[in-house]
Amino acid sequence: YLSVSGGKIHGGLNSTQVVTGNFTYNTWTHIALQYNNETKEMVLFVNGKKEQQLSNISAPSVPNNLLVGQNGEKFMTGQIDEIQIWDTAANVSAFYNKYLKGSEKHLVRYYRCNQGEGQKL
Repeated sequence: YLSVSGGKIHGGLNSTQVVTGNFTYNTWTHIALQYNNETKEMVLFVNGKKEQQLSNISAPSVPNNLLVGQNGEKFMTGQIDEIQIWDTAANVSAFYNKYLKGSEKHLVRYYRCNQGEGQKL
């Protein structure tokens, strides 16, 4: 999950192994949560820079549905510009301030959230 509230970013694969970072309200901020299944490391990036890293993270179970902007009963207030899902640990610093073509190697899903309003992509 990845949630934003109270000037803090919280992200994790479960409720006990969580990374946190800071952000400024009303300012565009790129947030990326990366999990590397080979190294068992989880990294939170803010604006392309490593904010926090945890090691020895348990492998996540993959849910049937990917919920974006929601953590349980909590919903995000704000705007989401895009969503990227990779099958490898991508170079976040190289991509954080660029739109992708959508055909990059190892990019599994790419959602540009600029098609209007709604609850589903």
